[in-house]
Amino acid sequence: MDKRTHIEKIATKMEEQGWVFFGPILHYNNAWKSQAAVYKRDDSYIVSGLDSSGLKELHEPIDKNEAIKRVEESLEEIKKCIFGV
Repeated sequence: MDKRTHIEKIATKMEEQGWVFFGPILHYNNAWKSQAAVYKRDDSYIVSGLDSSGLKELHEPIDKNEAIKRVEESLEEIKKCIFGV
């Protein structure tokens, strides 16, 4: 199974467990290629994806304020790539 398929299965599993996609993190050292996703459920936030080895699932709690900050930074970076801002 390639890594993309595995990441998609992780996302599906998170949603089945009641987690809602909150946004991307483009620079997360513990994640494969430093890219992960933040999910929210109730008042809890978690970083999810593949770990830095690309072999295991990554599920690490993250503080709400840190999650918001990291997602906003990542979205700004994406916006720069898309719009050349």
